[in-house]
Amino acid sequence: MAQDTIVGTDTVKDALLTNVNTDFTALYAAYAALVAGSGVLVTSSDTDIGYLNGKLLAGDNITFTVGDAGADETLTIDVSQGVMTAGTNITLTAGSGTLTISSEGKDVLAKTASYIVTTSDLGKSLRMTAAGETTVTLPSVSASQDGMEITICKLGAGKLIISRADSDTIADAGVTIYNDTAAETYANLTLGYVNSTTNWQIVGGHGTWVTTDS
Repeated sequence: MAQDTIVGTDTVKDALLTNVNTDFTALYAAYAALVAGSGVLVTSSDTDIGYLNGKLLAGDNITFTVGDAGADETLTIDVSQGVMTAGTNITLTAGSGTLTISSEGKDVLAKTASYIVTTSDLGKSLRMTAAGETTVTLPSVSASQDGMEITICKLGAGKLIISRADSDTIADAGVTIYNDTAAETYANLTLGYVNSTTNWQIVGGHGTWVTTDS
């Protein structure tokens, strides 16, 4: 019986040693490959050892840059601006590993005197409060501003004139559009730019607005 027990123990020991040797052989092979510069494996089931900049695949707007080539190399991952852009009332905020999308009200531009709108003002609400006549001049625009809008509000009793820039037209081919009704301190007009016709179309509004061709 004692002899049988020893034989059984030797058999288990041999089996364990065989497994350990196999594992160490694989480990040494992987280590040797790394030391030799053969590359890396993505997972334990990866069948092809490769270099890091070949195993990592860059998606859209992502680039890999190898630094200190031929020495203590580094791999820099750069992310450039993607195709996602913020529209009117939408903001995109890059956080720590997150992208927050939120909807907000329009930014307000409070004015009391004539004002020339800039392209950075588009998407905002301009509120004009004046007892006398004032003019809001629309910006010089191009295809980059196609579809952009601006809301102009008349909060004072004074006449409010909205004037074009360049050869653009307003509404029905007008050069200007105005509200001269003193009591309409609630009047407002939202204009949207259409590049194909270089025209500011009326998207919405309240009050008595009149276009002129001069």
